[in-house]
Amino acid sequence: MEDLLRKTVAFDDLKVEVELYYKLNFDAEKSCGYIKVFNNTSQREDEKFEVYMELLECGLNEATVTKKLDTVVHEIKSGNLDVTF
Repeated sequence: MEDLLRKTVAFDDLKVEVELYYKLNFDAEKSCGYIKVFNNTSQREDEKFEVYMELLECGLNEATVTKKLDTVVHEIKSGNLDVTF
C-alpha cells in the first residue's frame, strides 16, 4: 500500500476539477489531507482558484478517503454542491 493517495476528477461540462490529496499511515498532525474543488476555466495551473475545500482528519484508511471523494463528486453531479460561477 502506498503512503500517498492522490486522485483528480475533472468535470469538463462544469469547468471544475476535484483534487484529492491524503497521507495514509500518518498521524503527526490534525489534518492529513484534503479534497479541493477548483475552477478549471483557465488552462494555466497558476490561474485556477479554489471553490471548495474539505480537510480530512488523520487515521483514515484508503476506502474511507475514497468514499469521501465519491461523496463530493456525487454532490457536484446532483447539484447539492454549487460550483457554478
